[in-house]
Amino acid sequence: MASYGLVLSFMVLTCVCSTGNAQSSEKQRPTAEQLEQLRQSLDRDTSSKGTVSNELATCQAKLDEWKKWGDETVPKCRASEARNIRLQEQLDSDEGILWRIGIAFVAFGAGFCGAYVIVKSIKRVWPLSPARKQLIVLLAMAAWMSIAALLSAADRHLLNHPVDLAFSVLVYSIPALAFGGIGFWWIGKGKQAQSGAA
Repeated sequence: MASYGLVLSFMVLTCVCSTGNAQSSEKQRPTAEQLEQLRQSLDRDTSSKGTVSNELATCQAKLDEWKKWGDETVPKCRASEARNIRLQEQLDSDEGILWRIGIAFVAFGAGFCGAYVIVKSIKRVWPLSPARKQLIVLLAMAAWMSIAALLSAADRHLLNHPVDLAFSVLVYSIPALAFGGIGFWWIGKGKQAQSGAA
């Protein structure tokens, strides 16, 4: 850009000098005003050249900064993309969760009906005393809690965190503890009422 200014200044100077050939020799020389204008235009061109070089240096510094940032960030971005792909594959494999929940409800209902039939058939064949009823309630509670512990232990994520595993077993065992405790107390209450009446 500065070279265009120099060329332009030279052309103006040449034009001024050549137009004076037809006139007197005094007019062939440029006037002081013309020389001052040429000096000012040269000064502007020189200052604009410094500004352009400063802007170029700033742009180069920014480019180097962005390249450094890219070298640091691109591997992280690729690792995140790979993790997102892996999580999407997990999500796609877990889409049958509603189907699994439905099967769990059906299995729970079938298990409840099967337990009811088994209890009724045992009562007909072998009448149970209150102590045996309490023992059966305790065995059912222990079985429920054991199954809850086994199901929690099957989850590989919970095995890495023992506190989470213990909490999960406790949460899964709450129905057994609640209903088993109430059943044990109820049967014991009936046992006390029978012994008090006799």
